[in-house]
Amino acid sequence: MPSSTFFNLPKEKKLKILEVSMAEFSEHGYQESSISSIIKKAEIPRGSFYQYFEDKLDLYKYVVEQVGIKKHEYSQYLTQITSEMKFIDIVRNLFIGGIHFYRKHPDMAKIANDLILNSDQDLKKSLLGEEDKKSNEFFHTLINESKKKHEIDQRLNNETIILLIQTLNLSLVQNFINKSGNDYFDDKLFSLIDEMMLFLEKGLSIPIQGKEKNF
Repeated sequence: MPSSTFFNLPKEKKLKILEVSMAEFSEHGYQESSISSIIKKAEIPRGSFYQYFEDKLDLYKYVVEQVGIKKHEYSQYLTQITSEMKFIDIVRNLFIGGIHFYRKHPDMAKIANDLILNSDQDLKKSLLGEEDKKSNEFFHTLINESKKKHEIDQRLNNETIILLIQTLNLSLVQNFINKSGNDYFDDKLFSLIDEMMLFLEKGLSIPIQGKEKNF
């Protein structure tokens, strides 16, 4: 994480370094990004950079943390979870929150997506380990409650359901990135989400004969 020297910089200078770094990581990814390019565009001496960050990985961790904070704001805003909400509606809101984030912050979105798709498992684990743990705990609790309410078939493994949701969400994001545009977002994307939710709901639901046995 950044040193106290970085945090003591004027707000405008910190923001410029962050924005330049995000643009670099968004365009080139972590492996191909260049400290020299960041230093040049941020207009800071190389020596100052190493007073702020240990190395490129240290900077990348900070950038990923900021991306996570911003993305979480969208999920918090769009997902008001109550005991009355159906499981599928909560998942739908999470998907929509993610798409709003990707639309409003394309550089951040690309950084997040590139990290998910990165083949360096050690890098992903070091950056996403705690976040993945929190996400899994959230979904396990949600799924268990939904099973109690007979919204989800008890025979389905929680990990399988989580994997399915993550895969659908990643596919949705990739589709959005490939076809992004206001018309697509407004006219087609929500229909695609609704179809995904219908597929998910039908796949998770208890068969009619199963429901009869449960009551």
